[in-house]
Amino acid sequence: MILTEQVINEVLQRLNEKVDTKIDLTDDKHLAKLEYIMLFEMNFPLSDTHEMLDRLTEKRKPGDVWKTQTGWAGLKPGEERAQYGMSDKETAQRYVAGEEEEQDKESGVDVTDGMNNYEKRAYLSFKNKESGPYTKALPFMDDADKKLMDDYQKDLDKLLTMTDDEEKKKHLEMMVEKYGLSKNASGSKLYVGNISFDARKILGDPISESNPNFKVGKEIERLGVEIKEPKTGAGGPKQKATTASKIKMTTIHKDDDPVVQEVFGLKEFNHMQGPKGKKYRQLHGVSDDKGNLKKSGGENSLEYLKHSINPEENPTMDNVEKQLEELEQTDKLNPKVRQSVKDHRQRMKDLTEGKVIGSDGKPIKVPSKEAADYVQKSWSTMALGFHEGSPGMADAMMKNLAEMAEYQRELAKGDEVYLPSSGVFPSGDKLLVTRDGEGKAVNISSVSIKYGKKGKYKAYGFPGESGKYQEYHPNPAYRDRLSSVPGEDGYDIGVKNEIVEDDKEYEKMLKESGLEDVIKDKKCLQDKAKEFKEGMVKLKKGVFGDGKVVKNQLKRIKDAAEKLNKEIGKRMAEECLDNDKLNERLGPDNAKLFRRGPMEAMCILTFSGTLRTSDGLKTITHNHQTIQKDKDGNVSYENHTDEGSPDIKEWFLNFRAFDDRAGGLICSYNSERKEL
Repeated sequence: MILTEQVINEVLQRLNEKVDTKIDLTDDKHLAKLEYIMLFEMNFPLSDTHEMLDRLTEKRKPGDVWKTQTGWAGLKPGEERAQYGMSDKETAQRYVAGEEEEQDKESGVDVTDGMNNYEKRAYLSFKNKESGPYTKALPFMDDADKKLMDDYQKDLDKLLTMTDDEEKKKHLEMMVEKYGLSKNASGSKLYVGNISFDARKILGDPISESNPNFKVGKEIERLGVEIKEPKTGAGGPKQKATTASKIKMTTIHKDDDPVVQEVFGLKEFNHMQGPKGKKYRQLHGVSDDKGNLKKSGGENSLEYLKHSINPEENPTMDNVEKQLEELEQTDKLNPKVRQSVKDHRQRMKDLTEGKVIGSDGKPIKVPSKEAADYVQKSWSTMALGFHEGSPGMADAMMKNLAEMAEYQRELAKGDEVYLPSSGVFPSGDKLLVTRDGEGKAVNISSVSIKYGKKGKYKAYGFPGESGKYQEYHPNPAYRDRLSSVPGEDGYDIGVKNEIVEDDKEYEKMLKESGLEDVIKDKKCLQDKAKEFKEGMVKLKKGVFGDGKVVKNQLKRIKDAAEKLNKEIGKRMAEECLDNDKLNERLGPDNAKLFRRGPMEAMCILTFSGTLRTSDGLKTITHNHQTIQKDKDGNVSYENHTDEGSPDIKEWFLNFRAFDDRAGGLICSYNSERKEL
């Protein structure tokens, strides 16, 4: 991460909101809060956090100038903080000498006149192309894009010096057209649409009030200048790419197929038996001459691999190529992204046709470890090509394609692996079968595949719902304790009502959670949970009467329910919990979620018990695929699989309720959280 002036300002503004006095960077408490903000709220790597702390606490004399990561810095006499991000030593020297004022070259007017220090620094950072969003955008801009942004800066200066509203409005209308500007409803984001897709956030993301482009958005709104909202949702470029990359295989073998029956007859899937589980009991795969599913793996591995890249059976990559070609025309998407797809498809075709030469000088055989390594390298090369051409599109597509990457790698290795064809299959993207010496299926792993990471200790990909994870518990009594729709009948607080109301059930849940030591008063916590449950019952009755409440209706009580949960949560944290122990046992981020209210607290305790009584839901393994960049800027594609853990601290937790998405307690396993 480049520690620009804009980043520093954002960090200090957040700190200012958390302290009651003037910021004092010699105060250990202020420094501790600063470190927490950077690590857990802004997801800074540890190295960048330490660099930022060093920078903010370094001692400099007025008039000093020095070299930094982002250019040059200087401390001007009479100012409390240094200015960073200046382009060269001479500029820094002029700044500390008081000669740095920006002048509009044509009008001779001082553009920065009337700006406060934050605004002036943000302006100079943007003007010098050293703001965070600007430096992120530059690698994706061609010469035409750079020239257009040079023009934008000149037009921005003109706008900032204009005083006549009619003149401003005409100028802004010209800017909206020339640069393809679009603005979200709140005005916090302003996009440049006529440059490369991955550079469109160059003006700021989001745009802080000190950013000079903030005034552009505000003036557009004040003067009634027509401007489009950015293309988001189903019509947005990222969503189009996401939709195109969803795995869509053709042949489906249903639950009357002998192999399907064998796979789903294993004990790990006894919760999917009966009429309700029928929708899950179906698999993609190769058909034999009778139309039944062939077992994958072993001698059938090559046939399965060919099947997975055949456009008639798996049109996914065809769909991706076509969509990317369209986005090149409509959104200036870098053609490198589509070329990466074409190159990958050719490599996979060559492997299945025996055209790839191995280390022994002969064609690589499928199945083999060398074939599996080749498949992984091909997918890695494509993913890195995505990232080089368009990181935004890499994230949009690889979240879906990651499961195909892992499926094909294991096919090439010779494993017996299947893709479920149900679009709502709980918590598993592929199934890995283990057989004994006589060929009998004896064990199966449901593999949850995630791409992308939101931070070192955060979630991988799309987190899963605890209500779905619990279905893999070996004991049926533990498969319905959590709801994916908190507030629905029988789950007023997100867990089964009996757990809240029945003292024995509550004590049992608490003991199984292994978290009794974070609660200094057990009855206090139960009372707070009952208070919220009773409040929810009243809210639902007041809005819905005695009728059954369904998921999409709960948003009608969202505001009132969240307000009640927060109010009770504040008292719960003060009266019932050992907050230091809670931070230690769950990690600061999960502990913060726990303290939000009794709804989150009871769900976390219940899920912890689910993990501890199932050895971490060992039937599910967790495959993680990420694009990593080291301190020297080298980029690599990482792929690893973890077995999960019964320790709740190793699961990143979040919570959604009372809206169309809901989900309840959502989770993502991340073994790096052991370090917290």
